[in-house]
Amino acid sequence: GTSTDSDDSSTIPIKKTRWKKAQKDLRKKTERILRLTSPDYLANDINPSYSVNRQTFNNLIDGWSFSNEPDGVTMAENLLARMEELHETKAVVGIHGDVITPDVRSYTKVIGAYARGKVNGVTGATGYGHKAESLLHKMTELHASGVNTAAKPNLYTYTGAIESWASSFEEGSAHRAEELWKDLERKYEEEQTVDLKPNVRAYNAVINAWAKSGEAGSAQRAEYCLLKMQESYRNGNVDAKPNRINFNTVINAWANSREPDGPERSEAILAQMEDLYRTERDEDVKPNVQSYNSVVDAYAKSGKADAAQTVLEHMNELHTAGNGDVKPNARSFNSVLNAYARSKEDGSPQKAQELLQEMERLYQAGNVDVQPDVHSFCTVINAYAKSPLLGKAETANEIFHHMLSQYNAGNKHLKPNVIIINSVMNACAYSIGDEMHRSRAMKIASEMFKELERSNYGSPDQVTYGTFLKVCAHQVPVGDARDAITEVVFKKACKDGQVGDMVMRQLRSMTTDRLYMKLVKKKKVESKKIYVDLPEHWYVNVRERRRLHPQTPKKAVDGVDVVESVKPPKRNYSFYKGNPDAKRS
Repeated sequence: GTSTDSDDSSTIPIKKTRWKKAQKDLRKKTERILRLTSPDYLANDINPSYSVNRQTFNNLIDGWSFSNEPDGVTMAENLLARMEELHETKAVVGIHGDVITPDVRSYTKVIGAYARGKVNGVTGATGYGHKAESLLHKMTELHASGVNTAAKPNLYTYTGAIESWASSFEEGSAHRAEELWKDLERKYEEEQTVDLKPNVRAYNAVINAWAKSGEAGSAQRAEYCLLKMQESYRNGNVDAKPNRINFNTVINAWANSREPDGPERSEAILAQMEDLYRTERDEDVKPNVQSYNSVVDAYAKSGKADAAQTVLEHMNELHTAGNGDVKPNARSFNSVLNAYARSKEDGSPQKAQELLQEMERLYQAGNVDVQPDVHSFCTVINAYAKSPLLGKAETANEIFHHMLSQYNAGNKHLKPNVIIINSVMNACAYSIGDEMHRSRAMKIASEMFKELERSNYGSPDQVTYGTFLKVCAHQVPVGDARDAITEVVFKKACKDGQVGDMVMRQLRSMTTDRLYMKLVKKKKVESKKIYVDLPEHWYVNVRERRRLHPQTPKKAVDGVDVVESVKPPKRNYSFYKGNPDAKRS
């Protein structure tokens, strides 16, 4: 698990089959070194037979830095702490009588561990940015005071600290990353030493910090850093030459921002890349499919479907002209489909369906990169579900069965799942029209539910039950028949452990107090209140991002409130992205 000892800490790839053994060996070696260099052991070690030096420690720290182990950061810190202890006490260790002194690499590798450290499988954690910056300042003090002249921070030290802030979850982390970057530039201007000369990685670290921060104005700051990077390169710093990654990071920053002009700004950065490539033939900044897809995504998130379509058509034109780096793929098309699904413009569902048909034609003609997937079909169904069109339940049903026929014909990429079935049911829930249309919508929803139960596509989830209840509420007249269907569906949801937020909110909004008391087994209820002190087996299989919290009353849809629970549910749910209406449940 260790790497070469170069400043950039590039790792030696290890096959997965050897990974566990490498990690076991790393832990064993670390425990041995820490034992052999402990004060108690050294006090009694008269004739050492082992060899240990600074390189030994540095290699182990580097190993933990790249280990992905839960305690990787802690182990790296322990090794550095031992090095500092040995340096302070001037202890002689090993057969060669070495005096261990941590150097810039020792400290920088620990900072690298902070940048790559993981908590619960996610890179970065609260506190790692502070720790990295504190260690950098400590190095500066050690060098300036003469206590350890080998600890002077270099470019990689600053870059690691900036990356630590970039991966930190703390508020203001991007600001701290930019301050360190500015400090690096100031020191380089003062000292003009190669060891502090900002390079592409340093600039990209601060750009990435802003791109990931999600703070107000973060996209502007990311673009500002890119401009400073370009200025540095024009002023002679060849190590700061911007590349495609830097531009794409800024494009993503604008695409993911909530700025009204975010899509247009992301396209402006793309246009800048195109101009640089066209005028300078610089392959390093030549836009690729990711560059264009990010711009398409930006327009899609804003519901600007026509603009997203225009970018897709531009990609097609470039590819037809011979640019193989921008060949549209399934993601490109799916993003435009998503734009149409979000759009409120007339004709958006039909345009989405036409685009899906275009994907099918291209795929049948041999273009495997644009093969439609279940998500493609699901998105078109969602576009119809959100529209005011008559017969949208029928159209959604036809799209589903068109996909199903391809799956049955051997296209295993189009195996239906609970998500697309929920989407068809959602189209049924919001179907409009006369009694015939409502009856047909109810029938289609019932067929979808049965299809899910008898197939191997997955099991009904809380979105399925909640959506089916919504179909009943919207398409079945108030009366005994609707109450009977509601009772059957709710009891089945209880049996399947799928009584989640959506089910409870929908149930309360469509039932009388009397029926609600009967179903949730309460002797008395307040009007428009949702009680969440339910038997655990009713919701044991629910997966959702948020749920009715016993101590936090919340406003629900249709003006339904939530009251406190006596017995809070014990499970934590993760949100299930099955149905476009689920986010409102």
